[in-house]
Amino acid sequence: MALEKRKVDMKPAEAEIKSFEMRNGVIVDVTDFIPYEEKEEMAMAMANAMIQTDEDLGVCYKSYIEKIIEAYLFAKYYTNIDVEDAEVTDVCDFLMAGGKYEGMKYHAGFDLAVVMDMADRMFYAVKARMEKQASLGYMVKGMLNTNPDTDNAETRELIEKLIDMKGALLDREKNEKKNAAVKTGGAVINLAKRKKN
Repeated sequence: MALEKRKVDMKPAEAEIKSFEMRNGVIVDVTDFIPYEEKEEMAMAMANAMIQTDEDLGVCYKSYIEKIIEAYLFAKYYTNIDVEDAEVTDVCDFLMAGGKYEGMKYHAGFDLAVVMDMADRMFYAVKARMEKQASLGYMVKGMLNTNPDTDNAETRELIEKLIDMKGALLDREKNEKKNAAVKTGGAVINLAKRKKN
């Protein structure tokens, strides 16, 4: 049986606002829904703030202040707190010391989870790009495409040696793993034989 398509009102339901009383008596209102544009804006801000890179090493990792940024952006997008002139750490301290932050995040629930997933996906896209750019193959390809002297036999020979070295390193790594498994397996077998005797 096929579904019958029909037009529906795409207006989202009213967001549920819940009030939380902080330890210092301040009341903070938290919504469980923000529009898509704000989700994307928050996710981009989160990703941009948490991405740390080392161009020389070609690595990308999450900042140690990820949770602080998360708390600040949560306050900005999901609460009635005006954070425009506030210090990021002050906002974080206010939420976390208030004793209600986890409950607030729980209220935002799935909506907040969508934002955090978007931010993670943005982070991992940047990480994958950086790892690719740091790879030998990418560098060699770049040399071939941008170096006008690549027709030079010496340069081509150097590139071939680099590719051979990379292949040899991969083969060596594979053999070391194989040998380690064989050695470990042999030790287990020998121990088992000793126990039987």
